[in-house]
Amino acid sequence: MTLPLDAMICASKDQVSTTTGADVVILELTDGTYYGLNEVGQTVWDLIKTPIKVGAIVDQISDTYDVQPDVCLNDLQTLFGSLLEHKLIQVQDASGT
Repeated sequence: MTLPLDAMICASKDQVSTTTGADVVILELTDGTYYGLNEVGQTVWDLIKTPIKVGAIVDQISDTYDVQPDVCLNDLQTLFGSLLEHKLIQVQDASGT
């Protein structure tokens, strides 16, 4: 699944997370699955604790880590796909659905 830049995403309510050094560990509460993110993933996770547009995340990560926006978007799409698969994020399109 490819998310449009204007899609709003946020962390699921059915999870808890904690930071361990430069990483974050997330527990999905409905099935008890743990999921880990590295330093860049932790930055993304911090951004999606409140609803935010995909494009805003691309801008922030591109600036923070000095990566080309198209490369960043491709990597983020992979991460978002995995987070969606594990039910750790929720997605709304620009219309709020």
